[in-house]
Amino acid sequence: MKQRVGTALVVVALSLLPYPGAALAAPDGSGRAADRLVVKFVDEARVRIRGAVLVSLEGADLEPVEAVLSRFGNPLPLRVLLRDEPAVDAARAAAEAHSGRPLPDLNGYVELTVAPSAALPSRMRCAA
Repeated sequence: MKQRVGTALVVVALSLLPYPGAALAAPDGSGRAADRLVVKFVDEARVRIRGAVLVSLEGADLEPVEAVLSRFGNPLPLRVLLRDEPAVDAARAAAEAHSGRPLPDLNGYVELTVAPSAALPSRMRCAA
């Protein structure tokens, strides 16, 4: 069963970062450089990549996110961090124990490579 986490499942950070030069071709075959979209999901949703699919470990409803991504050809989600998920979780738990404060879920960052589109940021905000 899918549920809402907190008040809503929202994308809390978006940035459209073009790769330097044209080192990575756009997936649309246009020959233009692709755009790298880095998405940070709310910590409470605990969004992860399983296989090539975004899932919420807390059962949050990801259908609105999936709907937006389908308009851009369902780009393959990739981990932003190089360290594996358990190592990042362990480091976070140790840091939280040391500081006594909650820390952001760094495993909630996902990278998507999409065809260049000036309208992408505003269209992605519609999912929030």
